[in-house]
Amino acid sequence: MALLNWNEKLSVGVESIDDQHKVLVDTLNELHHAVMKGEQRNSTEPLLRSLLAYTREHHTAEEQMMVNVNYPELMQHQSRIESSCDSAGISDEHQSGRSRDQCRFSL
Repeated sequence: MALLNWNEKLSVGVESIDDQHKVLVDTLNELHHAVMKGEQRNSTEPLLRSLLAYTREHHTAEEQMMVNVNYPELMQHQSRIESSCDSAGISDEHQSGRSRDQCRFSL
């Protein structure tokens, strides 16, 4: 059973971003399925790394799109991303020159 099912309520109305969100949902569900089956770390770790890498790429693309259109809630969005990273135990590497929403998970 999926942890999260994509539906139109999750849509932001921008096809390219919705497509990225669908990939994130699918990857999250794949990881969840592996964990629930009791898969070993050598199976789940690559899934987690993939999910985190794609999440970083997505946030970078999403933020750049928001900057390009002068999205009025950019700061709130960045804050939500940062808060989500903190809640998930993902560290912010802003000091190393990365964008605020590019987080790293230490395995």
